[in-house]
Amino acid sequence: MTIENAYKKYAQQLLRSILKLVPSHEEAQDILHDAFVRAQLNWEKRNPFSPIKWWLEAIVKNLAIDYLRKQKHYENSDKIALVDGSLNVEEDIILKEQIKAISPSVKKLSPRQRQVLTMYIIDRSSITNIATTLGIKEKVVKMYLNRAKKRLLKLVA
Repeated sequence: MTIENAYKKYAQQLLRSILKLVPSHEEAQDILHDAFVRAQLNWEKRNPFSPIKWWLEAIVKNLAIDYLRKQKHYENSDKIALVDGSLNVEEDIILKEQIKAISPSVKKLSPRQRQVLTMYIIDRSSITNIATTLGIKEKVVKMYLNRAKKRLLKLVA
């Protein structure tokens, strides 16, 4: 698959994911554009055995999070919660309340711990999928999860 084919196949889906994180359609389009520029620059470096969609989703999420941090709209992982749209309304409300309750503690985690924890708990990604998406080993994902959980337990207690 070429970058052009990937754009035709995944651009609209990725744009919808970005719009769940970023308030403006124009900003979301800018992030999508930047993501495909970054993908084109690193096309030869990607893992050929990993699905292109996962790789593009990782680029998009990281750019959106970076954008939110720069704009100071980043309010922890509560905006990241619905990227994949897999939660129903009731689960969404419960999850948002739980996130608000532990939000100050989650903010104290390292950015990578927050990202892995968010992908695992909120996005409900498997450890294998997280490892593939982030380009790290499964052992490292498990390490980040354990450290994040231990730190949260100390901070919340």
